[in-house]
Amino acid sequence: MALNQIDTFSISELLGMNFYIPEYQRGYRWARNNVLQLLNDIWEYRQEPNNRNTFYCLQPVVVRETKWQDIDGNTILGYELIDGQQRLTTLHRIVTYLTLEYLQTSLISEGYPENLYSIYYKTRLESKAFLETAAKNITKPDLYYMSEAYSCIKEWFEDGKKGIPRQVKDEVLKIILPSILKDEKGQKQFPEWSVQVIWYEIKDATQKSEELFTRLNRGKIPLTSAELIKAKFVNANSFKGIPDDAKLKRRTQLVQIWDEIENHLNNPKFWAFISNESINKYSNKIEYLFDIITRKKNNEKDPLYTFFIFSTKKPQPVHFGRSGLK
Repeated sequence: MALNQIDTFSISELLGMNFYIPEYQRGYRWARNNVLQLLNDIWEYRQEPNNRNTFYCLQPVVVRETKWQDIDGNTILGYELIDGQQRLTTLHRIVTYLTLEYLQTSLISEGYPENLYSIYYKTRLESKAFLETAAKNITKPDLYYMSEAYSCIKEWFEDGKKGIPRQVKDEVLKIILPSILKDEKGQKQFPEWSVQVIWYEIKDATQKSEELFTRLNRGKIPLTSAELIKAKFVNANSFKGIPDDAKLKRRTQLVQIWDEIENHLNNPKFWAFISNESINKYSNKIEYLFDIITRKKNNEKDPLYTFFIFSTKKPQPVHFGRSGLK
């Protein structure tokens, strides 16, 4: 069984990619308040000096590699977008606005390696081309919401409340489409103040896309910090330079140890010994240990806080004394 892959990608790394929205999904439906919340969150994050050298991370984008036919019958290679349509479409609208009304040229002409990613809709073929324009169309629900999103984005950038509109556009462009940096070993570095997405690629053929979409959107199998950390630990990028047989052995050992820890933590008596939290608080009990390592506070609202800490920086050491955790 192939292991699902997890990574964090900047929007710059998604340039040139193709995404496919199958018929089991509804179309784009984000209202003005959703679009404004995303823009305001990104902007407020940028204003906080303590966020330098970190990134603003969006909820997971769940994909599966696939191919399909476009409106002209050409075969397109890309990814089925199982979860994350609303977020990627809104980011597409933001970058399209900045490209058309700020840069006034293509991204390639500005020095980027590719133009913006494309989104194909099986049952709404005209939406792909419409997304790449500033046109307004209210004849169909998808086109209406896409039009409203563009208008909302334009108003947000040009209202003057955040400063000189041209400077605001330049700042947001740097956050959403940063340079892709590498350290001396060729490892990816996070640019200052950038937007990243959690990239969760389904490799397991036994997981059916439509069933996975339904369960994700009903909240029955939310991607918790523990699940994302586990996927990150066992994916191929964690075992570079190791022979395939040794890689498989280490992955197997890691999964076995993980399961043993989880089984022990599910013992009510053992759980009561180590924690005052309700045993029902965590669907994956091992997440409690990661919460301790990252010093997650009880009032933290972000459900993926612990995963973000593991992805962005080395967790602070935890010290135990006579009175317990310090």
